[in-house]
Amino acid sequence: MTTTATVLLVFGRGVVAGDDGYRLTAESVARTEAAVAYVRAHAEAFRRTPGARVVFTGGWPHGLLGAAEFTAQRPLGLVSHPWHLPRVRLLAARVLGLSGPALADVPVTAPDPVPVRRERAARAFSRIGFLGVRTPEASLRRERALTRAADRIGRLTPRR
Repeated sequence: MTTTATVLLVFGRGVVAGDDGYRLTAESVARTEAAVAYVRAHAEAFRRTPGARVVFTGGWPHGLLGAAEFTAQRPLGLVSHPWHLPRVRLLAARVLGLSGPALADVPVTAPDPVPVRRERAARAFSRIGFLGVRTPEASLRRERALTRAADRIGRLTPRR
């Protein structure tokens, strides 16, 4: 029997600016729907657990995960597309110091347009990019720098 994660961390940048304001990307909508479906499927556990919550990745630096101790009995749920989960687990290990059964995968079932080959490259880039990082603050700085670099590279490479 798997333990229900009652604190979910939803990964991904998923807001885009448009002429009429900001909107969620299709991938972000899929992650949000997966989180909602998980909460609905485990509604009783979420109701009875103090501190149960859903946090989007922008919220963890602001303490929105709370002072919760995540363990195999009370794991942190990671909401992402299945092929992103290995990289998300790496980031959770680096930033939050969590690994193994202290993390529960909550995979998104909707399609993701990111090619698998590109995700493998991002995973390798993340492993190399986070070498030597020891604190959450340093991880956040490095993650922001890596994201900026990836965005620049993405603008230079043609979309297919």
